[in-house]
Amino acid sequence: MVLDAGRTIRAAGQCAGDVRGVLHWRKRRDLFAGGATSEIAKIGFVMGVKVDNFEKYIDGVIGREGGFSCDPNDKGNWYLGKLEGTMWGITAAEARAHEYVGLMNQMSRDTALAIYRTKYWLTPKFDQIDAIDATLAAKLLDIGVNMGPPTGVQFMQRALNVLNQQGKVFPDIMVDGGIGPMTLAALKAFYAQRGADGHRVLVGMVASMHSVRYVEIAEKNPSQQTFEYGWQLNRALGAIA
Repeated sequence: MVLDAGRTIRAAGQCAGDVRGVLHWRKRRDLFAGGATSEIAKIGFVMGVKVDNFEKYIDGVIGREGGFSCDPNDKGNWYLGKLEGTMWGITAAEARAHEYVGLMNQMSRDTALAIYRTKYWLTPKFDQIDAIDATLAAKLLDIGVNMGPPTGVQFMQRALNVLNQQGKVFPDIMVDGGIGPMTLAALKAFYAQRGADGHRVLVGMVASMHSVRYVEIAEKNPSQQTFEYGWQLNRALGAIA
């Protein structure tokens, strides 16, 4: 039902529809006005300028995430008890945390890219993984978007700890979900020992743990079984085929 001044009332379980949204990024808004003082601009993110492989990887992530999603059975579409939806794979919770207050179905792709690069690439240091193994970095980015950056890093750390020949190749590392000097050193040592085969094995192990995690999610919450096949095809397994 449409009210005065272009406002609408949403029925229970229905996402925001065709209404005007307001893009209000506060500290980051100068990025979209072309300002040079943006926090994102300072870290070298300029649309159309390739700083690293991030832009190539994120196209695949967004392709798997799709545009606007408003499925009430997907828990990621809910925020503070309201069905807000997800746009470009960015949930309402993430958008609000990054000071976007407009309607989710009106979030621009550039806004989503800025959030992705800050939260899912630079902050978890996947750019440093990218310098060592591009395929692994792309996989960690994809897992991070769907499950949080620490999750994929923990998968990698667990795999490395059982590939070090009981500490003979490199010492065990903490499975803390953070990328630091010890994790990077372990990764380099493993690849130095195993070469190209090691790259394939490690990425495969991370993908396998990713797959099992989706199984565990659906087992714990049967309502999520609706998404299981798509998760496995488009993310855990199909994404590395």
